[in-house]
Amino acid sequence: MTNKLLLFPYRFKRIGWIIMIPAAIIGIMMWFDGFEGIPSYLLPEAFNYCSADNQYYNLCHGETITRVLNNIALIGILIGTTLVCCSREKVEDEMIGIIRLNSLLAAFYANTAAVCLAALFIYDLTFLEVMLCELIALPVLFTVIFRIRLYMLKKDSDNEK
Repeated sequence: MTNKLLLFPYRFKRIGWIIMIPAAIIGIMMWFDGFEGIPSYLLPEAFNYCSADNQYYNLCHGETITRVLNNIALIGILIGTTLVCCSREKVEDEMIGIIRLNSLLAAFYANTAAVCLAALFIYDLTFLEVMLCELIALPVLFTVIFRIRLYMLKKDSDNEK
């Protein structure tokens, strides 16, 4: 019963998905463009070839917009995945609790192994990019593993009927 007190209500799961998906899209688009403000492939050609003195260039690629977009992506993904991971299911019973705990443990093991491998084989600025991904990897891995295990449980219970 005490574990239910630590979980968010079920309705927070939908809010988490609404926050996480746009933030992840922004983050992925910025990642492909080198985290340099608004992704250049979304802007008209005129913006990309402007000089650094141009006000439109500074608006789209300036330090402020880059920081704001980075924070929106990172904080949005973290808050969204936290709400998705830590919200109750419609029916929260002991089996769901066991699956939740096992999924968290599997995600922790996978994340720890990935960080260890990154520390051994990746250096310089690429290491920072990998660590940025590792920052959000644990809640994302947990969500994926938990959803797969719930799907398998539901499928098994449907086959028994």
